[in-house]
Amino acid sequence: MNKTNKSGGYIMKRTMTIAVFVIFCAGIIFGAPRIKIVTSYVTPYTWSQTPGLTADSTVFNGIRTAPKGTYVYFRAWNWGDTGSISSANWTFVSKPAGSNAALTTVTGLSWWAKFKIDSTGTYQINVSVVTSTGTKDTTETIYGATFVGTGGFDNVPAAYPNCMTCHGGSEPFQSIFNKWKVSGHANRFKTAITATGSTYSTSCMKCHTVGYDQTLVAENGGFDDRARILGWNWANYNPPKASNWDSLKNRFPSLVAFASIGCESCHGPGSEHVSGGGDTNKIQKSVNEGVCLKCHDSPSNHPIGRQWSNAMHSKVVYSSSFVQQNNGTNNLGNCIRCHDGNGYVNFTKGIGTNTNNFNVSKQQM
Repeated sequence: MNKTNKSGGYIMKRTMTIAVFVIFCAGIIFGAPRIKIVTSYVTPYTWSQTPGLTADSTVFNGIRTAPKGTYVYFRAWNWGDTGSISSANWTFVSKPAGSNAALTTVTGLSWWAKFKIDSTGTYQINVSVVTSTGTKDTTETIYGATFVGTGGFDNVPAAYPNCMTCHGGSEPFQSIFNKWKVSGHANRFKTAITATGSTYSTSCMKCHTVGYDQTLVAENGGFDDRARILGWNWANYNPPKASNWDSLKNRFPSLVAFASIGCESCHGPGSEHVSGGGDTNKIQKSVNEGVCLKCHDSPSNHPIGRQWSNAMHSKVVYSSSFVQQNNGTNNLGNCIRCHDGNGYVNFTKGIGTNTNNFNVSKQQM
């Protein structure tokens, strides 16, 4: 190669490098919207304090599998740059056959939308967003399902489609179940109907059982639906007394699968997961606070959610911790071990979290 060609090649390489650098800098300076549909939880407290939510009579834990007959809520979030959203257009890409679900905005909550799940199955939604720096659209999938019950609790054998008919006897599920069955969550309802005061009522069962209607009446196979069909009525057992649990267990053994704070209380109703052959997309593992606050944010009896919300721990102290490009070390140099739910769960298990290529915090596990 002669000197002229060498020089020309060098100039071309340098020109290309400069061009790439300019494009990169332009992306940083001018930015571009990147949109995420965030499923948004509604706690008893926020429901009672937000007029745009009150009429729906729905408490929602913010996961992507939700009970039939209830509302799901979501919002558009631009995480790509600082451009503010000026409009958001929500549409269905697809929904179950026979569904008449309609997307509407939520009054008073910017860029929120909602729909009521009227059929079991898969709903795919799209949002097209305009911001001060551009336009972008994205999709998200929501699953509507009914409750199937835990099964296996207090030595009542699981029966299909209870969770433990498939998960019993296999690891790690059996070990998780063994820890759960002696926990306060598992035994709260059993203890309450046998040994608490006369103030215990059906309003408490909304959180102490699987799938009990919150504030909106819905037919979705939860504890209240099963109890009504079987003929178990709290009015016949109130006030709490020692014989109540044994009576329920012996006379209505199938109801025991729903008589606890069970699998579906946190993971969502399981019918689509079961009918889908164990499709893990249709059952959720989330460490988003809404899963807990669905029950634990109801002052004055259950104020821990308000206490947490007003504390510094609820604030994102280091919002860029998820883009540290950390290869999984578990020392203090990896901020994600405390500043992200999934990272913290891994930390408690002695597992590091590899954040390479993370672009948003990952609360879904």
